Amino acid sequence: MGAVLKLSPLSVETHMQDQPMEGRTKLLNVGQAAAYLGVSAASLRKWSNQGLVPVYRTPGGQRRFSTDDLDEFMRSMRQPSADKQYAAGGASR
Repeated sequence: MGAVLKLSPLSVETHMQDQPMEGRTKLLNVGQAAAYLGVSAASLRKWSNQGLVPVYRTPGGQRRFSTDDLDEFMRSMRQPSADKQYAAGGASR
């Protein structure tokens, strides 16, 4: 299972205060993050449980997702793997 970073609301706020206004990332709940990606909340929960998407936890155990992490996840999903290139005929036998 992927690493889970537990942050209190105060530590999230303090961390974000250290960044310039334009560089701050937004934290989304599961429903907001799923809508941001265009997937179901169940899929997003599954991916975070598998460690594919970084997740932050509130003191109450709720998930929060960074828009920066979600953007990086989407970029990583768009890059073809070597197996897919081989199956598509990208490599000669």
